[in-house]
Amino acid sequence: MKKYPIGSVAIGVLQVADAFVLFLNGGAATNTTLTFASFEFLWALISLVVLIRVKQRATRVLASVFFAYNASGWLLAFFLGAGSELLISTQK
Repeated sequence: MKKYPIGSVAIGVLQVADAFVLFLNGGAATNTTLTFASFEFLWALISLVVLIRVKQRATRVLASVFFAYNASGWLLAFFLGAGSELLISTQK
């Protein structure tokens, strides 16, 4: 499965762009960063499907690491973000 590693590179570039936009906005989420997060979430679900269905070891390792990275981020955000307010910028 050669498409998954190529898609992973694209998602990695998207994550770098997302971090840069967040940095420029002082950590406030914008429509752009929320769109990036949606693509990342979708890729995490695709990674889970790839992990279950694909037999190639390298692809499975890549998918499992990406899904574990996202799942740990979700758990961290859930526990650390429970008492804080959400920053959403209304600027374009």
